[in-house]
Amino acid sequence: MPALSLKIDPVQRIALQAVDAAARAARADWFVAGATARDWLLQDIHGIETLRATKDVDFGIAVRDWDAFRRIRETISAGGEFAQDPRADHRLNHRQVAGFHIDLVPFGPLAGADGEIAWPPDRSIVMNVTGFDEAFDAAVQVAIDEGFVVRVASLPGLMLMKLFAWRDRRHEAMHKDAWDLRLLLTQYERAGNADRIFDEGAMKAEGFDAACAAARLLGRDVAGLLRPRSRAALLSLLDAELNDPDSSELVEQLAHASAAGRPTQGDLDGGLRVAEVLKWLSCFRAGLDD
Repeated sequence: MPALSLKIDPVQRIALQAVDAAARAARADWFVAGATARDWLLQDIHGIETLRATKDVDFGIAVRDWDAFRRIRETISAGGEFAQDPRADHRLNHRQVAGFHIDLVPFGPLAGADGEIAWPPDRSIVMNVTGFDEAFDAAVQVAIDEGFVVRVASLPGLMLMKLFAWRDRRHEAMHKDAWDLRLLLTQYERAGNADRIFDEGAMKAEGFDAACAAARLLGRDVAGLLRPRSRAALLSLLDAELNDPDSSELVEQLAHASAAGRPTQGDLDGGLRVAEVLKWLSCFRAGLDD
């Protein structure tokens, strides 16, 4: 039985049902990822305001090859609710609800050893899906309606995917990945883990600093998901940032992240202390080795 349940927007339910039907027909697995999973778990289930709520739904679709992905996309489009976005192969727009779309991100066997997928036909558009396999394996079950249970990326799974998303998109104008990472680092204790930071020794290990204890616990939980290649890639990313903190883009963006993306001057003036962010990241990194 699922441990969680929630009521969602009707158009989101339509999207879930459309993807579920298409994936079942193709015998493919899927899960809810991205900002949707963040909002459902933090805001709707744990009451933690994300300040960047979205109705659009991101899906990870586990497929063998591009033909399987294409069949799923075409089945969804043929259902009548969604139409293929002519500007983005991974996106389908709702035909009636203006601005609402779903993003389908393929992962699994079609990805290369480096986690990259190259979109046909010319393979000029490349996306990295490192961490998606682990996030799928660790997804939590959420009951949307009686008899309709979906897999949703867990908070550790989101942290893993978001770190790699930040790596690949760090120079984009909107630093939304940094905001999500900051939310996960700072709110993990409130998201059902207040007892665990004591019971599992994280609080004692961090000198009874609750913020660092929660970050360390999150690191432990992420470590429990990792496959060897993803672990190596994640440690490389974090160690590069932590070994040179004065020039770390990750530390800087986490300190000044804004819910709206790139911060305004007011956000910069009122941002977190870099030393504080560096401490959280160091505790998270320590958790990966516990």
